[in-house]
This record gives sequence, C-alpha cells and structure tokens, in this order.
Amino acid sequence: MLTDEENSVMMVWVIKMKKIHVFNPMAGKDKKLPEKLDGEIYITKSVGDAERFAYETSKSEDVHFIVHGGDGTINEVANGIIKAEAGERCLFSVVPKGTGNDFVRSAMENTKIDVIKFNDSYCINSLNTGLDLRVVEEMEKAKKIPFVRGSFAYLLGVASVFFGHIGEKWKITVEDDNGKVERFGNEEYSLALFANGGFYGGGFNAAPIASLTDGVIDLIIVKKVTKLTLLKLIMAYRAGKHFKNGKIAEKFKKYFVYRKCVKATIENIKSICSDGEIIKTDKAEISILKNKLTYYTLNATEEVLV
Repeated sequence: MLTDEENSVMMVWVIKMKKIHVFNPMAGKDKKLPEKLDGEIYITKSVGDAERFAYETSKSEDVHFIVHGGDGTINEVANGIIKAEAGERCLFSVVPKGTGNDFVRSAMENTKIDVIKFNDSYCINSLNTGLDLRVVEEMEKAKKIPFVRGSFAYLLGVASVFFGHIGEKWKITVEDDNGKVERFGNEEYSLALFANGGFYGGGFNAAPIASLTDGVIDLIIVKKVTKLTLLKLIMAYRAGKHFKNGKIAEKFKKYFVYRKCVKATIENIKSICSDGEIIKTDKAEISILKNKLTYYTLNATEEVLV
C-alpha cells in the first residue's frame, strides 16, 4: 500500500498522464466499450497483441493503461510494460471483462505490486501446472458452450480431468528469503501453484494469505490423491478452507505442502499456466520481483468515464 504522500503524487500523476484503453473484444460476455471514455482506445487484434502494443507504447512515453479484459489481457499488458522497463513511470488499471477476473480479487488500492518471473516471461497473479493446467485446457473447451463462464467453466474442467490420471512426478527446488533450500521429487504430485495473488481458476481461493506486495511467492503443492479424496478436497480448496490461522489446516497437512519462497525451479513438466494462459515448457525457473509494476484502482465512476 502506498503512503499518503505517494498516493497524492499518484493522483496528480493519473490526472496528467496520457490514458490508453486497451480493449480485448474476445474477453468475457460484454463485448462493448462504454460510450464515454477519456483517452485513446486500442482494440487488440490477436493473442500477444496487447503485449506488443504496451511494449512499443511504453518504450517511448509515460502512459496510464486501462485494461478492459480478463487476466490474460492484464498479463500481456504487464509483460509489455515490464519488458520496456517502464514499471516506474507507467500505470495500469483494470476494468474486469474476463471469465475469471482473479487478479482484481486480490489487487489492493493504488499500490506497487510484485511480479513473478519465470524463464523469460512474467506473471502477475498465478503460475501453475499439473491437474489445474489440464483443467484450464478443458475449461477453454467448456467456455465454447453457450452460457458457460467463470467458476462453472472451471468446475466443468475439473469434471473432465477427474476421470484421467491425476499424478505427475516433478523435481521442485525452492529457496526462501533466508537462503534455505528445499527439494521435492520423491513422489507424484497432483498440482503445483506458485501464487502472487490469492485467487485463480475463476474464484478459487487457493492461496488465501498470499499478497501481491509481500515480496514472496506462496507455493502450494498438492500430493497425488485418490479420486475420492480429490472430490473431498476440491470444495475446501475453492473456499480457502485448507488454510487456518495462516497455515495449512491440520486435517489437510497430509495432502498439501506449503512454502513461502523467493526462488523456485520445477522440472519434468510439459507446460505451465501463467495467469490462465498455457505455455509449453519442460522446466521453469521462477523468482519474485519486488515492486515491479504500479497499479491504480479505478472507482465505480472511473470504470465508466475513465
């Protein structure tokens, strides 16, 4: 959270800065922009176009990007700003238009936020692999069904994956902020989540004590479980009930591994999911970058008349 003085500076900054509305016409159900908008409008043309535009624009000028889209569009704009090394002089805000809108569930008012770096890319909310990645693949298929959106699409994805094999064997190495290193890999796991924000998957509160501003990654590993156990766990996992008093609840300890870390490596994977977008890779080298982006929270009036 910014100090009062930093907040005042930001408010002046917002008034003076050039505004560009980045609109993803493919996100969510609402395909229309508000009738009155203060600033320029850029409509994305394809996957990756928002990142290209944000990169090229922020290389040459200071901009307040207002993202009209979901977590994938936010991720692209964030990557463009970071790769242009413009996180200190460009702002971004969000008008949530996606199916999940998980980033805004965790975003605090007017603040510098951390970013997860993995390989040559960046993630602002969550990075995951395993069962949940396969669920995302199935969720994308489910979203093509009329009226299927958000958490319901995610639950359909879970149902599709449920009948397949749910264990994978990875090598995971983690390092905390004191330099302590741990290694995991002597058994099969169901999923691994590297969380910056608390929510993913359209409202699953999987990392309820994660913070976008604390300088650490919340790592949650779920051990391989039977399908019956998975059914018992999934709703608790969705509601954040696997945590109690800032730790894994006693009755869930045999299923979950939880660590706060600043660096991690995961090997022997097929893909990794960054803010809902799947990237093919067999290894991810992961770290946290402190205060990498500047986020400005729109109020209700600004969301219509920004």
